[in-house]
Amino acid sequence: MSLLAAQLETVTNAMPYRVVGQVVGISGLTIEAKNLPLAIGSMCRIDSFGGKSASAEVIGFKDDITLLMTLSDVGGIARGDKIENVHRHAAHVVL
Repeated sequence: MSLLAAQLETVTNAMPYRVVGQVVGISGLTIEAKNLPLAIGSMCRIDSFGGKSASAEVIGFKDDITLLMTLSDVGGIARGDKIENVHRHAAHVVL
């Protein structure tokens, strides 16, 4: 990978702002969130009231709800927990 391609990939993958949403529901391994306008593939961290955190990835949308798939244990996650973006899904840079 050339130096320019590496720099373009870094810029492409950078999330220049913080997005914070809230858990509104859980069904199996799918977490429903509101106020979380992120792209499919975005990685997130869910911070639970008890200080536990979990990882999740945006997998889709349903009306005004963002759907996430958990990538770690969902035990302890509850309605109202904070969800924050960690970084954007890696895009492929072709030069």
